Amino acid sequence: MSGRGFSTTAREPLNLIGKVSLQDVKQVNEPIGAQWAENVQIVVSSIESQRTDVASYEIQGAKAHKSSKDPNETQDVITLAFYSHKGTRIGSAHAREDGTYTFQASRAGR
Repeated sequence: MSGRGFSTTAREPLNLIGKVSLQDVKQVNEPIGAQWAENVQIVVSSIESQRTDVASYEIQGAKAHKSSKDPNETQDVITLAFYSHKGTRIGSAHAREDGTYTFQASRAGR
């Protein structure tokens, strides 16, 4: 047994669950679908590096849209949901066309 307090083992990448794929995001948002798909991947990587409790994510609709949940959101977004290993929802993120995002933790993710 090692007395080291950390592991050099790499984490497994987050699993994409649900019906919507990155390819769907690309196709539905043409001619800038590739940029949207890349932004989704950037958000996923960012959340993965910040949150050790996240195991999977879901793209909640391929088409970029105005947020119905956030009236202050001025840009089109693609909504992502993040889940723990047990399937508990940790939070949601809005990925934007300009590459920025917001993350809102759910009760279980606080």
